[in-house]
Amino acid sequence: MTNTFFSENLQPHTIINAKQDLKLNSTKLLRSTILQSVQDNGEIQPYNITIKELASLLGISPSNLYRDVECITDDIMNHPVYIRETANGEPTHYIEMPWISLCGYSAESGISLKLNKELRPFLVQLKQYYTQSMLETVLKMKSVYSIRVFELLLSQMTEKHVPASGTHIILSVQEIKEACACDNKYDSFSNFKVKVIDTAVTEINKTTNYNLSFTYKKDGKLVTGIDFLMMPKTTPSIDDKQISKENIIWNKKNPLEQKLLRFLISLMTLPLNDTENQQYRYEFHIAAFCKKCGIDPTNGKNYENIRNAVKNLSADSFCIEHNGNKTFLHWFASLAMKENSGKITVTFSAEAMPYLLNMKKQFSQQELTQKLAMKSSYSIALYELLKSYDPKKETSVSIDIQDLRRSLAIPDNKYKEFIGFRRRVLEPSVKEINHCTDLIVTWSGYKQGRNYTSIIFQIKKQQ
Repeated sequence: MTNTFFSENLQPHTIINAKQDLKLNSTKLLRSTILQSVQDNGEIQPYNITIKELASLLGISPSNLYRDVECITDDIMNHPVYIRETANGEPTHYIEMPWISLCGYSAESGISLKLNKELRPFLVQLKQYYTQSMLETVLKMKSVYSIRVFELLLSQMTEKHVPASGTHIILSVQEIKEACACDNKYDSFSNFKVKVIDTAVTEINKTTNYNLSFTYKKDGKLVTGIDFLMMPKTTPSIDDKQISKENIIWNKKNPLEQKLLRFLISLMTLPLNDTENQQYRYEFHIAAFCKKCGIDPTNGKNYENIRNAVKNLSADSFCIEHNGNKTFLHWFASLAMKENSGKITVTFSAEAMPYLLNMKKQFSQQELTQKLAMKSSYSIALYELLKSYDPKKETSVSIDIQDLRRSLAIPDNKYKEFIGFRRRVLEPSVKEINHCTDLIVTWSGYKQGRNYTSIIFQIKKQQ
């Protein structure tokens, strides 16, 4: 007998898009069950797992699991999957199907689950898509919304690997709400954004091999979709001649020294081709540097401070870190300063030039000039970090606080408490970026329990 409600055109990602109203540990157990139960020949075998194995899988204490295991199995038994059937792009009806046909539990032997055979057409194809590495990634997540959004994104990928330039994936708000079983929650978009989107983006950035940012799709003032930009996380290679937030360690945190470096980079001219000889020697006058930075050139103390900063840079080195290996390079090969004169001549080391030229390519002359007007090294570093996300239009970026601290070169013993980090680093830096640069930045903190774990930045261009 033919089931008129069950279309042969349903695709494996249909079950990913389906409404799934499961709790976090139930979702994780079910994903593991699918991966282990569905055989290569299409047969579905029972999945048996001991309490100790399940506790290890979920990352919780076995003693707590003995208490909660019935709640987990009841959750899977009592919450079916709702698969949407469509015709000509429009929903026609839902197919409601239980995930499992059999569930057994005992304290001695653990849990035994058998998946519903009616789901076999979906599960066989889904097995090819849901890999062991993907399961390991999902098991790290602490929100079911993160898991569901991550699955939705991967199901929409048209290529096996995300290109270095990233890929755009657009999901409708309704699609996300339905997949996350929150279509009757969060009537306010701001609540939906905070509870679902921000939570998911923060965890995906933290636990996966991708960095996510997003913008909105609107119909008038109504947000109807989310345009995610999915970028692969890459480890820069020393051979790539890259100097970036991921792989450079600035030994000197002095804002004046950082400004001097950026000022010198602004003087550089890029070679027309790879074979053109690059000039390593640059001459400037302290008065020109003061003018760029808004420093009083008539103050003799400022002159002395700048000369000392140049001397410090001459003795300084920077470190390129790659795959646990560190390479130390000197900024300057030579330095010449005339007594009682504001004229300074520096010659960069040949080894440092490729990295500096790469930074020159990353920032326009205007952007380099804007950074010189900022007084805090944290402001400069944060601007460079946010600018690297290429905010051509309004963009939301979630950054783990520990990653942010490393990018801003904040010592481990400073601003350990969030209130100090916020008052001394975050708020002054955002204020200075908004005042001095081409960006408008706002931020909000993301909490897990009582602790802030990530900062979500909203970035857009100044009009």
